Amino acid sequence: MQFSKDLTPAGNRRMGKFVIVLGVLALLVSFWLGAHKLLFYVSSLEAQGTLRAVKGETLPAVEFRTIDGKTVLFEPEGRGYDSAYIGKRVDVVYSETQPEHAYINSVTQLWRAQLISGYFSVALLLAGYLTLRGHLEWWRSSFG
Repeated sequence: MQFSKDLTPAGNRRMGKFVIVLGVLALLVSFWLGAHKLLFYVSSLEAQGTLRAVKGETLPAVEFRTIDGKTVLFEPEGRGYDSAYIGKRVDVVYSETQPEHAYINSVTQLWRAQLISGYFSVALLLAGYLTLRGHLEWWRSSFG
C-alpha cells in the first residue's frame, strides 16, 4: 500500500474529518469511563487503609478493613506509591459487594484513565480542527 501525499484543500478536509472522528470516539470512551467510575464512586464505601510491604513485590499494597470487619489487601493502580510510603495511612473507597475492587481515594488513583483519555481526545479534536482549517499542512507534508 502506497501512501500518497494529498495536500490539497480536499485532502486537508478528509484528514481533518478523520482526526475529528477519532477525537469524538476518544471523547465518548472518556465519558463512558467517567460515568462507570462515577457510578462506582457514588455507591462505594469509605475506609482507612495502610500501605503495607508485600513479600516479593517492589510496590506496597493497601490493607484495610471493610465495614463488616473483613481485612482486604489490594494493589493500587499506577506507581504513585513506592516503598518509602510503607506505613502511611490512606483513604480507600471500595465496593461493598467486591471489597477487593478498591481504590485509594485520590484524584490520580480514581480518575487517571478518564483524565488521560480526555486530554487525548481534546488533542485529537484540536488537531482535526486545525487540519480541517488548513493550519497543519506542515505536519502532513512531513510524511513524504
